[in-house]
Order: sequence, then structure tokens, then C-alpha cells
Amino acid sequence: MSRYPYTEACDAMRSVSGIQENGISPKLSRSDASQVRQFIAAAIGMPDDELAKKIADHARKLKEPKQ
Repeated sequence: MSRYPYTEACDAMRSVSGIQENGISPKLSRSDASQVRQFIAAAIGMPDDELAKKIADHARKLKEPKQ
């Protein structure tokens, strides 16, 4: 099963949240990140799947080696 786009989007959101527990891992759960993503999608009038793809694609671009 692919992690794209939903899990990748949630993991990207978790990584930039700045909220950590014990200084080790993000405290923001994937479930919490998913709810935030769905809230934002509704607020801007965009389908959740489209927003998830945009976030996942953006995270992938940031991970690409710089030339």
C-alpha cells in the first residue's frame, strides 16, 4: 500500500510542526495531522485529496538533492 499522498502529507506536516515530545519525535500524531489537513482543505474550499497531493509533492521536492 502506498504512503502517497495521505501518509506522506501527514508526515511532512508532523516534521515541520515543531511540536516534539521528549525532544525526539513529533508529538503531533498522523491522525491529528490528518484532521488539520482536512480542516485546512475545507477552509480553502479544496478537496482533501488534492491538498494531500500538494503537500506530499511539496515535501518530495524539498527532499530532492539540490543541483
